[in-house]
Amino acid sequence: MGHRGILIVIVLVAAAAIFWLLGGADLFRSGDDGNGGAGDGGRESLLESGAGDGGGTSADDPSSTGPVLFGRAKEQRVGVGGLTARVMDFSTGAIVAGARVVITGTGYGDEKVSERLETDANGRFQFAALAAGDGYSLHLVGGRYQRTLGGVSVDADAVRDLGTIWLGERAGLEGTVYDAEGRGVRGAQVQVHRAGSLLDMLGILPAMMEQMDRDPVPLAQGETRQGGAFRIADLDPGPILVVVRAAGHRQKMTKAVMTGDGAAGGPMEIRLEATPVLAGIVVDERGRGIAGARVACMDQSDMEQAFFGRQFTQTDDGGRFRIDSPPAAAKVSVIVAAEGYPTLFTQADAGSRDLRFELRGGAELVLRVLEAGTERVIPNARMMVMIGDEASMGGKQTTHGYAVTDDRGEAILASRPGKVQMVFLHHAERGSGLYSPAMPMGASSILEGPEDPAVKAPRTTLVFHVNQGRTIRGRVADPDGRPIAGARCQ
Repeated sequence: MGHRGILIVIVLVAAAAIFWLLGGADLFRSGDDGNGGAGDGGRESLLESGAGDGGGTSADDPSSTGPVLFGRAKEQRVGVGGLTARVMDFSTGAIVAGARVVITGTGYGDEKVSERLETDANGRFQFAALAAGDGYSLHLVGGRYQRTLGGVSVDADAVRDLGTIWLGERAGLEGTVYDAEGRGVRGAQVQVHRAGSLLDMLGILPAMMEQMDRDPVPLAQGETRQGGAFRIADLDPGPILVVVRAAGHRQKMTKAVMTGDGAAGGPMEIRLEATPVLAGIVVDERGRGIAGARVACMDQSDMEQAFFGRQFTQTDDGGRFRIDSPPAAAKVSVIVAAEGYPTLFTQADAGSRDLRFELRGGAELVLRVLEAGTERVIPNARMMVMIGDEASMGGKQTTHGYAVTDDRGEAILASRPGKVQMVFLHHAERGSGLYSPAMPMGASSILEGPEDPAVKAPRTTLVFHVNQGRTIRGRVADPDGRPIAGARCQ
């Protein structure tokens, strides 16, 4: 697997490795249009859905649809977190102070939530203590404009920043979808999402694993008519990502910027190509087919394609599956999950029809987290783990898991014999750290891991130590040396 593929693997499986990604901005561009038009308004998109009553094509909660491919089931994500954003006028670029903001919904623990406040003099708002959940509705009213964002998520022990939320005149998105021969494609599904940026991706990494088990909910969606034409009405201003799906064709993603007059540049023209199909079987250690295993595949070369272009399916009674390949991918990443087995991560050639994925168990892994120097236990640390045949990453098959340390500082995962390739730890008060025996620097300065990362049957305990982080102090000023109040530092 190439360098870019390794970077994507780290993000998707560990939802971390931020400093590996800082040099990989190309991973975040759209398949066709680069980052043009993303600007500052795309922060709400990558994990947040928006206005409109359309839903994702696979939006069921993973805790009720069988094995969880990514992250944890809903009942394991309860807690309290925060939500913040800045509200601005799209036509003038001015902040909107005094805008009314209301959030309603139900948390992961079935908590009923209804809170309201107003934006401050800088156009910002912050809900400090909300029940963690991912189906909230956020309604904003500022002047003569209003807007509703649906499917907004809040993470336990974290403050989610939605970035800039634009208020302004709504307009319709128009365009035409063609096939490779230039013929209009009728019945294609057209979804509209908010476009994102590199900073968005870095900001959502710790929570990405928990929200990738189903399609992101779009702002709105529609279907092409005769001749391939489509129109989606009442879209709010700002940068968008348009995702088009049609049977027998590769999914296509294109960026645009919505204005009060429609998409900048006029009606969109989107051309689809034929898509290859992945097919194969999922088996256990004895070669028996596993029924009901969940399978997902994604483009491993492009972060945005990986998030919005995931494909999902489930094995039949004999363990067999068939699924469309992601858009424009020569190599795809495949995730397989089944009850009683650790989740499998692997790669495949796009269009392969004789794939065979073997799920293996046989080991229990105990991760113990202690404070360096004092040996105090550290509870409530979120840990994401990759395990393979060797300690170096990039092998043919790995398993991954996600757990949270308990009051004894321990997290237990179903695993298989092998080597720990990487561990990412995130703690609300102590920050984030990465351990990887194969990395040039070994482990990060925050997290120290064992010299021997071997996982053996039937049970292995590995101890990790968390170092105290450092406080960074400084001053933000303009070119003339005048201090700038309210600047955000990440």
